[in-house]
Amino acid sequence: SLLIHLFENGIEAKVRHPLSIFEQPNLISSYSGSCFNAKKLTKTSLSLPIHYNLQKHEINYVIKAICNYLDSN
Repeated sequence: SLLIHLFENGIEAKVRHPLSIFEQPNLISSYSGSCFNAKKLTKTSLSLPIHYNLQKHEINYVIKAICNYLDSN
């Protein structure tokens, strides 16, 4: 997966929200519907390194790592 590829290239990426809000244990009993988009986003979203101290070459490194992954898959 992309997450593993980034980790193997020394890039800290994380899944920040593995459950959508309506799936949280303390809210699940108060919601009876299904939020397909919310579920999809929790399965396909990654948090990439982003902060004001990132240097341009570090940003380019992350971009290249993602492009390399996409090109090989």
